[in-house]
Amino acid sequence: APVMMARVNRPVIVPLLGASLGLDSVWISLVFGVCAALEILLVIPAGTLMDRYGRAAVAVPCALLMGAGFILLAILGTTLAGQGTTLAVVALLVPSLLIGLGNGMGAGIVMTLGIDVSPVHDRTRYLAWWNTMLGSGRLAAPLVVTAIALVAPIALAGAATGALCLAGGAWLARTLPRVTPSGSTRRR
Repeated sequence: APVMMARVNRPVIVPLLGASLGLDSVWISLVFGVCAALEILLVIPAGTLMDRYGRAAVAVPCALLMGAGFILLAILGTTLAGQGTTLAVVALLVPSLLIGLGNGMGAGIVMTLGIDVSPVHDRTRYLAWWNTMLGSGRLAAPLVVTAIALVAPIALAGAATGALCLAGGAWLARTLPRVTPSGSTRRR
């Protein structure tokens, strides 16, 4: 759920923070374009890592990198506000690249984990529950941003999203090695 929340919140928080930094839509769009290119480049390597080294080798860095990116976005968005266009672009681009790196590394991980942990019997019911859980993350994400933005700067919503991702990454690091395949079975 935290990974899904981060994926939903990125296209909400990044443009709002970019606008609060004084960037126009061209700069914000360029940041999104560069990050999208990075994510696309990581799809095949992420799948290879997942198959070779197990699900935790992809899911944990995905959550942790996205969390760190959101925290950095909040920090740079706050400290570099009002410092000019160049520093505003840096404040938006660097953390967005970190978020994009994490998101690209996690390409396909959410549904793969659903299949991995689903029981053989009654799999469709379990996957329906899994999708409902993911949907709750998708629905809660903009509500968290809205609730925080009502009373605090948008950077705090980014920090909250980052904290949720870091907590989710820690939980995944502890849980996934016990419940998912650990890597390639070619050598066995």
